[in-house]
Amino acid sequence: MTEEKLVKILSELKSIEPKSDYSKKSRFLLLSLVKPKAAPRLITFRSVFDFLRVTAVTAFGIILLLTIFSGVSYVNKNFSPVLLPGLDQKSVMTEADAVNNSINVTLKEITYLDNSTAATNNQINQVATNKKITVTETVPTPTSTNSQYDQKINDLLNKASQ
Repeated sequence: MTEEKLVKILSELKSIEPKSDYSKKSRFLLLSLVKPKAAPRLITFRSVFDFLRVTAVTAFGIILLLTIFSGVSYVNKNFSPVLLPGLDQKSVMTEADAVNNSINVTLKEITYLDNSTAATNNQINQVATNKKITVTETVPTPTSTNSQYDQKINDLLNKASQ
């Protein structure tokens, strides 16, 4: 390709122009992409009033929440033991100690009854086989409220074995 042909082709391309609709759309599109700078915002009476109104509503809400929480805390401390005795720590601890003590007493009674039952069964077996009864075990001293009855039973068994 020669230089003359190239210059001719370039001059033909230089004379090409876009259609008028295309150029209008392109210009509007480019201008719409450019945003003008916003004017500096002036502090007006209305903007100050709006700010104060939002601040007052927020402060009122916070004060209301604090009042509710402090009221709930006060009621919980002062009226909870009266209305809900299960939430009072002192009464719960007292009740737990009472249950623990009753369990200890019950365990002592079970130990006593177990020992006395073994001694009684031994003596009954000796009576049943018509053997001379010899008391080899001593029945432990009773620790329960039924100790009078248990002592009477022990005395009767000792008399029967003699």
